[in-house]
This record gives sequence, C-alpha cells and structure tokens, in this order.
Amino acid sequence: MFNLHEQLIKLQEDEVEIHNDFTFEGIDSIVAKRAINSLTDKLVVNGDAINDDIAFDTLRAFARDLHAVDPKLVARGLDMLVAGFENVVRQASSALSTHGTDPTQYAETLDRYAYLFQWTIERGESSASQIRTAAAQPKGRKRKGASSVPGSNKALNIAEIVPGWKSKVMDLYLLLQQLFQLPLGRIWNSVPERDSFIGVFMRLAHKVLENPAYTRDTEFQMAMFNVMSKWVQTYNGLYGAVTLITQNIQHYEHLSESMAQLVQLAYDKYDGTQLADEVLRDIAGKEFSSVHDKAGPKNTARFIVKFSQLAPKALLRQMGLLIRHLDSEAHIMRSAMVDSIGHLIMYLATQEEQTDIIKNQIGEYFDIVEQRFQDNHYLVRAKVMQVCQFICSGPAKFPKRRPRLIGLVVGRLEDKASNVRKHAIRALTILMESHPFALDGAELANEPLEKNLKKITRELANLAKGVAAEKPAEQPAEKPAEKEDKPEDSDAEMADVEEEESKGDGDETATGGDDAQNADSQSSVPDISKAGLTPEMAAKAMHLQFQQRYYRDALHFVHQLQEALPLLVQLLGATNKSEVMEAMDFFVTAVRFRVDGAQNGIRRMAHLIWVPSTNNAPNAAVAHTGPNANSNPEEARGVRAKLLDSYKQLYLMPNERLSAAENTSRITRNLISLTFGATLAELISLEELIRTLVDEQFIGADIIVKLRSVYGYTRQRLPAAQRRGAIIVLGMMAQARRSVVTDDIDLYLRIGLGRYGHEDLSLAKYTCLALQCLGERRSKRPGTVAHMEDVEVKRFPMDNPIFDRLARIIEQPRRDPEWFPAAEQALNTIYALGEKPDAFAVRVVRQQARLVQDLLASTSTPQATAADDDAMDVDSEEAETLSQP
Repeated sequence: MFNLHEQLIKLQEDEVEIHNDFTFEGIDSIVAKRAINSLTDKLVVNGDAINDDIAFDTLRAFARDLHAVDPKLVARGLDMLVAGFENVVRQASSALSTHGTDPTQYAETLDRYAYLFQWTIERGESSASQIRTAAAQPKGRKRKGASSVPGSNKALNIAEIVPGWKSKVMDLYLLLQQLFQLPLGRIWNSVPERDSFIGVFMRLAHKVLENPAYTRDTEFQMAMFNVMSKWVQTYNGLYGAVTLITQNIQHYEHLSESMAQLVQLAYDKYDGTQLADEVLRDIAGKEFSSVHDKAGPKNTARFIVKFSQLAPKALLRQMGLLIRHLDSEAHIMRSAMVDSIGHLIMYLATQEEQTDIIKNQIGEYFDIVEQRFQDNHYLVRAKVMQVCQFICSGPAKFPKRRPRLIGLVVGRLEDKASNVRKHAIRALTILMESHPFALDGAELANEPLEKNLKKITRELANLAKGVAAEKPAEQPAEKPAEKEDKPEDSDAEMADVEEEESKGDGDETATGGDDAQNADSQSSVPDISKAGLTPEMAAKAMHLQFQQRYYRDALHFVHQLQEALPLLVQLLGATNKSEVMEAMDFFVTAVRFRVDGAQNGIRRMAHLIWVPSTNNAPNAAVAHTGPNANSNPEEARGVRAKLLDSYKQLYLMPNERLSAAENTSRITRNLISLTFGATLAELISLEELIRTLVDEQFIGADIIVKLRSVYGYTRQRLPAAQRRGAIIVLGMMAQARRSVVTDDIDLYLRIGLGRYGHEDLSLAKYTCLALQCLGERRSKRPGTVAHMEDVEVKRFPMDNPIFDRLARIIEQPRRDPEWFPAAEQALNTIYALGEKPDAFAVRVVRQQARLVQDLLASTSTPQATAADDDAMDVDSEEAETLSQP
C-alpha cells in the first residue's frame, strides 16, 4: 500500500529505497531512450500502469537521475507523466459520475502521480545547471580555457533548457483545475490523505513561482492561481494560503504583484473575502524599518499598491488597520499608502450612488493626501504629486478640493528635491488640462472671464432691484408664508451655493486684489435668495448665481496658475533636464488654453536651443545655464528635441479645419508674432531655432513665399511691426537656406533699401542682416560647423546696385537713433559682400569727413569773429587800467 505522506517524508530526508533500481546516470543515450519509450507506451494507453512496481521504480530512478538525462528525454518523460495523469483524472471523473462505481480505487494511483510530479519538477527546477551540463557534454571537445557550458555565466532556467517544460507544467495545473472541481472527498477516505495530495501541488506551485521567468507569463500564472484559489475556497486552504502569500511577499520581490493578482482572483471569482482580509490584517500588524529591512517594506509596498489597483473594494475593508503605516519609519510604506489612497479616492468617486458615507470617506482621504505634502522624505512628496496627477486626470473633477490642491502643488514648485519639482510641474499641467471650466471653449484668458462675471453680477443686481421695487411695503408679515411656498429643494440648493461661495471667498482673498474686488462686487449684490420671488424668477436667480460662482471659480483658478508662472520660468533654467522638459510641456499647454503670461515662458524656452546636443556636447557651452551646464548629453539632446516639437506644435502645426492657403497664412502670422517685443537675446535664440527648423525641413517653401509677400506688400499701408517681423524671420531662415535671399534680391533692395527702408531704419537694418547671408555664414553656436546649403560664395563688384543702396543709408545721417545700428549693419554688409570694401569705405569716410569739415567751417567763422571782438575789448580795458597811476 502506497502512503503518500510517508513517502514524501522519506523523499525529504533522502531515504528513498528503490527496489527495482535502474540508473540513468552513465548509461548510453539509446538505452535511456528505449526505457522512456517503453514506459510511455504503457502510461499513455493506461494511466494505471504506474501501479506496476517495476514501472514505478523506473520512473523514480528517472526523477532521481534527472540531472544526468538528456533534456529531450526529460521533456518526453514529463510529457509521459502528464498524459498518464490525464487518463487517470478522466477515469476518476467518470467513476464519480457513474452510479455503483467505487472512485476510491483511484486514490493510490493519483498519489503515485503526485509523488512523481513532486520529485521530477522539484528536481528539475533545482538542478537546471546540471541538466544543461549534461546537454552540452556530447558536443565535441571544448577549447582550452573555455567555459564547460555555453552561457553558463547567465542565470539558468529549466524552461529554457528542456523544450516544452513550461507548457507541460501549465497543462498539469489545467488538469488540476478539472480535478479540483470534483468531490475529492469521495476519492480519499480521510481528509489528511486528501490534503497530502493537494499539498504536493501547492508546494510545487510555490517552487515554480520562485523562478521570475514564469511570472512574466500571465496565462501560466492564472493556471496556478485558479488551482490555489479553488484550494482556499473548497479544501480548507485559507491559513496555508495566507502563510504562503505572506512569505512570498516578504522574500521574493518578483512575487509581490503576482500575489496581489492571486488574492484579487480569489476575492472576485472564488469568494475569497476572508483570504484578502487575513492577508491585509497580517500586513497591517507588521512593523517595518527602513534601516534594518530593505526588501520587506519594498515588497509589501508593491503588493499594497497593486492590490489597490485590482481590488480597491477589498482594500477598503481593512483600511482602518492599514492606515497606521502612514506613520511607518519606512518611507516606501508611507509612499505606498498614499498611492493606494489615491486609487481608493478614484474608486469611491466613480460609485453610482454617492452617499454621505462615501463623501466623508473621500474627504478624509483628501485630508491625508494634503497632509503628506509636508512629508519629510522627498520620495513620499513626489508620490503625492503623482497621486494628484492620477486623481485629477480621472472623470471626477472634485471642484471643492481642486483650489486647495493647486495651491499646495504650486508650493511644491520650490521644493528642494528636483524629483518633487518635476512631478509638481506635471501635476499642474494635468490640473490645467482637466480643468472643469469648459463653458466658453475651455479657454482661460482673464479678460473674457472677467467680462462675463461683471455681466452676470449686473444681471443679479438688476434682478434684485426689480424685486425690491415690485415688493409691496405693507406685506412684511407674509414673508414666512412666501418662504414656505418655495420648493425645499431650491432652498437647499441656494443654501449650498451660498455656502460654497463663502468658502470660495476665503480662498480667493489669498490670491490678490482682483479676487478681493470680485468678492466686493459679489457682496454688493442684494441678497435675493430670501426675497419673495415667483418660480420663474427664482429659477433665473439660481441660474445666475451658479454662473457667477462658475466664473469666480474660473478666475480664481487662472490666478493660481498665473502665480506659478514666474517659478516655472525659473525652472526652465534648471540643471535637471526632466524638470526643464516638464516646464516646457506646461507652457505649451498654457498657451493652448490662452493663459495670460504664458507667452513669456515660450519666449524664454527659445534659449534652450543652445543646450548642447550629443554631437557637439564636449565642445559646446550652454549660455543660459551657466556653470551648471554639464549635463547628460542624452538629456540635453532630449531638451532640444522637446523644444523643436513644442514650437512645431504651437506655431507650425496645420489646422485640419482650414484650407492649405489658410494654414499657410496662419503659420506665417505665428512666425511673425514671435518677433513682436522680442529682446536682442530672444531674437538671437529664435534665429538659431528657426535655422534648425529650416535645416530639418519643418518649414516649407510656401511659408517663405508668404513671408516675402508680407514683406513686399505695397497696395495698402501695412503696420511697420508686421513688415519688420517678416524680414526678421526671412533673415533667420536665410541662415540655413541662401535661396531665401538669392531668389528675389530685387525685393529686398526695393523694400528694405528703398523708400520703406528710409522711412523705417529698423527695416533697413534687418534687411542688411538678411543680405549678409549671401556671404560666408558664421555659426553663433560655439564649437559647431555651419551647415549651409551648397551654394558658391562669391563677392560682388563694387558697382553692384546693392552698394549704391547701402551707401544712401550711410551718407544720409539723421538724428534718428536707429540710424547708427542701420549704418553699422550697412557697413557690415558691404564688407561681407563687396570685392573691395576698403576702397568703398575710404570713399565714404572721406565724404563724411568733408561734410564734417564744411559743417565746422560754416559754424566756426561767426563765433571766431565775435571772440576776437571780445578779446579786443578786454585788452583795451587792461591798457587803461595799467596807464592809471
């Protein structure tokens, strides 16, 4: 009689005796193959053949000598065992469903298979390196000094060595799912015997899951987890499963999230509420130290976070016990609790029935998140920022909590940890993208919001005045009756509005004078909620109050964003490139929502074009970051790429709703607008940015043609700033493509060096800068080589009309302060393009010197005559004085 429990103890203590011993170690592969084939023929046909002592002992010898067997024979042997086990399971199932058949006859057969699976799979997982060595030995002589096993320096995995190993193990557990659906109590006479059989496969599951390679296969995991969940549900495996799960969480990092999936599966499909409760209680009762224990808190934190994502309802049941980990010494546990609270808030907010209990829970969890903004560890604060991103990107808007959250996030922009600042910027961007003020196209410009708020306030004031005028003075006693006639729901809603507005006033008074004025304008409106109103007037008043509340909240939100703009502009110069890229994302989003002041950040972003890329990082210097410019070249390359993408998205991206011509005009206006009010430093950075965009073919020829048409427009009077902006952008493009100038030089001479240029010397100056691109280009980027299209650089003879036009600018001095920079650039253009610029310069200098001499001569002669007369008078007076005694 085969006793599984006793045989397992002997196997554990290495006291197994095989009476009909057959060794697979050292025998010829043909003999081993013949033995396996003989057993396969028996078991595949009849699974009961395992009860034969010779066959059983041969299989035990096979499991014992598994390390010496060829991997292909190992795969065939495991396949044979699974096939025989499948036959027995099918027979047992048939016996259980057939009346008059004794199913206990299959108990010993199933125990023998369990015993062999235990030995074979455990030995295979433990001796993978030896099996690989056995597979490598027949392959010729190894080179001297070479490793005995190819790739032996890598972690060995039995599933990679034995073909089909993992699939056969999965097939085994799929068979066990079928077996566990049967009433196993009718197969085994006693519960201990049944539990011994089940325990074999639970231990095997634990052994197999120790290998990280298996946990990456979801289908493989689910096969095991279904068996384990059924064990917990039907066969009193609760406390064994709790022990198994907690040990796996504590000792194996790769099993933390897998155990969360196991508990979630048991909770959802196998009524495993008690399993989830016990596991979470066990975790709640543990103490974690960040000093003495590194793996424990980390693994447990991963379990909690994953479980909060998969089964927030189950986690919520034990949150009262788990909340104590917010005060844990291990910061990773505090971080995990904050993360899980974020998932709980989202779960509660998405419930269809929002009861008072749920609302109170959400409020309490928000309070905890707000408290963690002040946590003493930067990783916890960074996690709080991530939770804010997660919460605010969901379907629930949380309008009452958002203003305070935004204020706290803005405060973290000055955090000492760059990781916190980075996530704070991202959270602020998400808060702006998901804002609830979508009534007027979701734009956040100040002027239309303030205009609408004033309009609503006036309507409320007029409504209140009308009510006061119509109300009879002799009916003060009827007020209570009128109040009773108003619907209770309307009273409650109006009271809620008043309460929300009072809370909003408290928040807005901290934002500045504008909010205070809004509050004053609101307080000046008469209270119409208590006046006697008809139902129509009451509905209108309520609607207006809701609108007023909406616009005041929108303005408060905009003011909070504007408070953050100066800090974000500073962070564009941060040494941490991830912060810089997040700040760029924020400004791009802010411009898209038309936030006032965001354009300053876009202008400041242009300086990031000087961040060295991978190609020139060793030689380049970063102008805007100063001594902290030594950064990772990959990060620097990412900043430049991000900058180009941002400008393309804002200014060069076509609108699908417009035609090609309309898109060309729109993009041209965008490029010209970049020059309005730009400083010299901004223009230099913008020039390098546009040159790069032209180099990379992001600006097409149609844009250049449109810019030329704006520059040369003469039919009507064009604003000087617009024509000036067109030539500035054309000159920037000419830095990369000379054809921008060479294709139509007459246009530049006729406009910039003609009548329009003499009327606007700034236009002439920028035209000269564009013409200088006809000469040899010098890159402003230190350590780089200028990339100019392959056009031959030649100088022009001095009788070219270009120089006549340039000479007119120099030879006609004015009192206009713009003449000096225009004359300077005209001289630079002459030296850049002329064959003999020195001769031309000598002629100009002589002519100017002659003009100066003539001017001095014309003004000095009358003054000299008057001076001589004065001198004669003085001399005569002195002579008279001397002649006196």
